[in-house]
Amino acid sequence: NSGGATIDSNSYKGFEVYGNGVSDDATVNTGGYMLIRDGGTANGTVIEGGTVEVRFDQPEEENPDDGTTGDGSGDTGDSGGSETTPTSSTVNNTVINNGGTLNVETGGIANMTEVNEGGVMNVNKGGEANSSTVNTGGTANINDGGNAYSTTVDGGTMNVKDSGSAASSTITKGGKIIASGTSMVSETAVLDGTLEVKDNATALNTTVSGNGMLEASQAQEAITGLTVTDTGSYHLTTNNNVQNADLYGKHYDSLFSNGAGTGIIVGGSSQLDVMSGGKLADTVLQHKGTVNVQ
Repeated sequence: NSGGATIDSNSYKGFEVYGNGVSDDATVNTGGYMLIRDGGTANGTVIEGGTVEVRFDQPEEENPDDGTTGDGSGDTGDSGGSETTPTSSTVNNTVINNGGTLNVETGGIANMTEVNEGGVMNVNKGGEANSSTVNTGGTANINDGGNAYSTTVDGGTMNVKDSGSAASSTITKGGKIIASGTSMVSETAVLDGTLEVKDNATALNTTVSGNGMLEASQAQEAITGLTVTDTGSYHLTTNNNVQNADLYGKHYDSLFSNGAGTGIIVGGSSQLDVMSGGKLADTVLQHKGTVNVQ
């Protein structure tokens, strides 16, 4: 086990934590590399321009009882143990600052990560990120096969790409989530910022309120379980398919040309314009809601 290690470009081959090894409060500077693999754990790591990778390749049959700690003088630091066979590798309470990168690969789990301005977290196939915070200027990429749960996008940007998924996210302080490819976003709360749904991405059970906005003008798949309050906004256009929506918020050219709407309640200041080729079924109008059929 190790504590307080500093890893920079002078650390030969970087710093590894594996087996049942634990690293606490390490700092990874520009050019530094830290690998948490095969059951290792890193707590409280600060990434100051370097790179941290967390993954699980395969169980170690035998690990050394004791590890050594890299000191930035040209030695490789290893932290290992020899107890039960692990099935994942974990980083907890990581802070990613300007120029820093955290790569969460297959079998890697990142808990309570903070992504600050200029920092990047990549969650790749088989990786998982839980309870992350993406602050203004920070970026989280949930790539093909990656999963994110309970993310707070607090002014930053989260890109959910290809077949990646993000569940129970909250958007505040002008943050943005962009769902593209065949990705899925579910149980998203848009309080102040934008959820943009593009391509064949799917949005399930979205709630838009406050200064929130759903931008789905480029979405091809269904928007299902949408709730927009009086102060929220939404933009639905050609080819959208909307199912089971409660629309009470402000709208921007809500057109269903060549698309369809099913099980929709329209109220408040909302207005749906159903254009040529559009279909609308099981719709309820409440509180001055308007539907225009053209």
